[in-house]
Amino acid sequence: MCPTVIMRLALSAALIFTGAAAAAAQSEEPTPEGTTWQLVSYAAGGELTQAPWNADATLRLEDGQATGSAGCNSFATAYELDADSLTFGEPIITTAGCSDPVMEVENGYMAALPETVRWAFDAGPTGERDLYLYDAAGDIILKFQQPSAGLTRADIGALSAVLDGQQAEIDGLTQRLSNVSIGALRDRVKELEVQVKQLQGVLAQLQKAGGSGALTTAEQVLLKGIPAAIRSTCVPLRGSNPTGTLAAVRCDPSTIVVDEVAYYLMPYAAAKRVFNAVMADHGVPQRHRCPAGKASRGLLAPSSGEGCFVDSGRANVRLIEMAADCHQLKVAGRQLSEPVIYVAIESGSDSIAPLFGWAKDSEGSKVTKAIPHAGQPVSPACDSGP
Repeated sequence: MCPTVIMRLALSAALIFTGAAAAAAQSEEPTPEGTTWQLVSYAAGGELTQAPWNADATLRLEDGQATGSAGCNSFATAYELDADSLTFGEPIITTAGCSDPVMEVENGYMAALPETVRWAFDAGPTGERDLYLYDAAGDIILKFQQPSAGLTRADIGALSAVLDGQQAEIDGLTQRLSNVSIGALRDRVKELEVQVKQLQGVLAQLQKAGGSGALTTAEQVLLKGIPAAIRSTCVPLRGSNPTGTLAAVRCDPSTIVVDEVAYYLMPYAAAKRVFNAVMADHGVPQRHRCPAGKASRGLLAPSSGEGCFVDSGRANVRLIEMAADCHQLKVAGRQLSEPVIYVAIESGSDSIAPLFGWAKDSEGSKVTKAIPHAGQPVSPACDSGP
């Protein structure tokens, strides 16, 4: 074959390959489809207006159908997407009524959506992807964010608002107390100061861990099972948790008896394996309960979920507590049967008795409380937990 012909064939093949590769790359470009977007702001009176934290407005684009929450009512409409072009039909909306601030968001959102002609992505302040919708004049009329798996900025904003309100009440009561000495008012001030301190602790831990979205869904579920008196001292434990752990936190009760306590949300089978492995590592005889005042007693038996030992001069008590009232628990989209909380409590001394007493005390030292189940309960109730 003539060399010139061979060269032309090779060039043609290269061009075809290059065109195919470019087309494939173009087809892989991200689009706003397949994601549930959270409304951040909307155009009203020629300016972008921030959506309040309690207006849960969303948008999802999939297979030519746009659906979501308008803030109060749900809606649906058709859409057409071509490259960066995006248009919507008139939305069909349900007819429930809501409070004025939420309805203002809904009216603004639903008025702006059909005016959309173009979309674009942009990186948000913490690296997340934001979605912008533009009208024919090139103005931004809607802004969305991907919702966080953990706590959102709205959650932290709501917590901050509660703090501000309680601090204002403290200031007002303190001013009244400077003129009139009333015991009931003084008691209320003390009560509010304790609440503010606890909330400030929670907010500080969220901000320390990274602000918006700091806690995962599973960690939030676990916190509901931790006594309120020490909940504000808890921080997430990540990276080196036992196999099967869904969430873990370490708390500091700040007592003479307890140095620290860790809580792990796990399936019962995983918690049982961890418990028995720890007891075996410290030479604890199997099927012996942990009597107060004695160290090194208790591997997990069917009727017992407690054990204790001394390690390097530090007393340890380990407990397994049934969570969610023997219901299934839905955590991060996963349905968990027989959820339990595995609790590891450590003292700064080698004395088991006071540490065990703290763990089993019925008052503020109680190690867990029931976690309300998320999703539908199952029946019959669990019959194989600790």
